[in-house]
Amino acid sequence: MVCEVVEDCKCVPAEVKMMCDCKDVNLTAHMLTMENRLPIIRLNLELRSRLDSVTSRILRSPTAEFILRIKNRFRTIALTSDSVCTVKSAHAIGCYKCAKGVRVNITCTSSTPQERAEIRCDEDGFTVPCSTHGTQSELRFTSNKARFYVNCSVQCVTSRSTFEIAGILRYTGSMQMAARRLLNGESEIFSEINLPGIGHVIDVFLRWSGNLFITVIVLIVALLTTYACVTNFTCIFVFKNFLRMILLMARSTFRIIRTLIWTPWKMLCHLMTNTAKSEVKLL
Repeated sequence: MVCEVVEDCKCVPAEVKMMCDCKDVNLTAHMLTMENRLPIIRLNLELRSRLDSVTSRILRSPTAEFILRIKNRFRTIALTSDSVCTVKSAHAIGCYKCAKGVRVNITCTSSTPQERAEIRCDEDGFTVPCSTHGTQSELRFTSNKARFYVNCSVQCVTSRSTFEIAGILRYTGSMQMAARRLLNGESEIFSEINLPGIGHVIDVFLRWSGNLFITVIVLIVALLTTYACVTNFTCIFVFKNFLRMILLMARSTFRIIRTLIWTPWKMLCHLMTNTAKSEVKLL
């Protein structure tokens, strides 16, 4: 997006410098005005300006139910299918506490060439195309936590199967932006004041500190063991015997492998020699 601000300034020369009086342009109010913010892209909805009106477009296929009440009788034909649709577990990417939300790419495979499947993920519903070779679709979610996990079900006609969606989301906000919105009273917009997930930050810190603690303990134990072995004659004697045992085991293993390889070779050579002598005697 390219923004251009026309400066309204009145300047007066003053010896070696210029004194200017410029009009203060409220850029925040300008950007928050509806006609200056289109198009607006949300999870499954896109708003665009068209001439003097605003049009909306649904980006993904939603799920809808229709109930018809008919007073008279009429004949109907029901077309049923025994197709089976499956979706593999997918990885979620995107951000939490943000307008763009979570994006998930899935591939729906069916036992028939063309089929429509209904996907239910808690309170969210989608309709995606399926095929024998697999058809890719994109699902959109919202999340207030960094760790995203949802258990979904996919259904074609009567068959139903489940799959999982999981992933670690990014935090795209900033404390400076949150403070500015709080001071300016802009909490009514979509991406209102939000803070990063403290639970996820603490979890990551505890895991990192746990790994660091284990590494430090192993390093201290290694240093103490080395120091004890260097200063203690008994430990040096045990260490030497341990090395001798390792060398002895290596030599024994090498001899066994050499014997297993060399013995068949000697037998083959001996057999070939006897065969050659027999042929010479026959001649």
